[in-house]
Amino acid sequence: MMRRFISLLLMLATLAVVAPVFAQDVDDPARAPGRARRALAATQKYRDAGEHERAAGILAEALADHPDQDHHLLRLHLALSLRALGRDAEALVHLNAAAGLEPGSRNVQLARAGAALAVEAYGDAAASLEAAWRLAPDEGPALLHDAVVARLLADESERAAGLAAEFLDVAATPTVQQLRTVLTASMHAESPALALRVADRAVTVHADAPEAWILVSQVRQSVDDLAGAAAALQAADWLSPLTADERTRLGDLLFAAGVPARAAAQYVDVFGDDPDADQAERLASAWFAAHRLDEAVAVLRRAVASVPSVRLWALLGDALLESERYDEAAEAYRSCLTLGGEDDDLRARLDYCETLLN
Repeated sequence: MMRRFISLLLMLATLAVVAPVFAQDVDDPARAPGRARRALAATQKYRDAGEHERAAGILAEALADHPDQDHHLLRLHLALSLRALGRDAEALVHLNAAAGLEPGSRNVQLARAGAALAVEAYGDAAASLEAAWRLAPDEGPALLHDAVVARLLADESERAAGLAAEFLDVAATPTVQQLRTVLTASMHAESPALALRVADRAVTVHADAPEAWILVSQVRQSVDDLAGAAAALQAADWLSPLTADERTRLGDLLFAAGVPARAAAQYVDVFGDDPDADQAERLASAWFAAHRLDEAVAVLRRAVASVPSVRLWALLGDALLESERYDEAAEAYRSCLTLGGEDDDLRARLDYCETLLN
């Protein structure tokens, strides 16, 4: 999940290299000091032509020669040229200065976020993304969502959760991906209340989307409502057939929720007639828990014939013991011990079977 967040933010970072200029009075070059204004004008043609090395040289010289004429636009355009040259760390220094000179410039905040993301300064990126959103909330809450992601990447769980809750307050129709981000924030901050808000919004806004119900299942699981998690995953299945992995997960949830026979039915659909060792153990355990011992024994007999293992032989012995088939159970326990499953409990179960047989 974090890898998906990083990809999203790095895309934003790339876009910020050529950040569009929004109409803001604070970014009006006419308001800059004379020398700064002339330096900006002199480099415009170079920046437009992509000659960023030359533009950066002129702007850097203007800053060095006339520190009293420092201005956030000089820093911003110098930083944008540096970013175009791949010099993100240098660009961030100038953008930090620009934000200090004019925190009300959305262009500066967006460019600073991009440079900070490029050098993995996620806390700085989050601060600028949030600032950019607050400067123009009417543009929509997408930047606020991105600030949540950056806070998560910065391991600032509580701040991420606070922003995530605010995002839910202002986002009328959040996407499922955005809701998934909020869920991640809630889990990192251990906030079940925030997680439940995600579930409520998902079914309100995206009731016909199977991925929304999968998200609801994840929410329910995060608050230990396993029956609710299974029900939500079944709702997703009604809308669009689950993948094999998702159906296996549904089986796991049903098993954990105390309905092993239904879990076994899911496993049978997914695993077919030739389950591997792990699948056979899952399926047999579900049949065993459902007191369908004959089915459990049949699965395990097939499994130990092709992929014998200590765990499978031990489970087979337990199923046979529960079925009061003591001679067969003893044989299964002996096979388990022969494979290296020496264990006091196994030895005791074997001794018990042999006592009953004598």
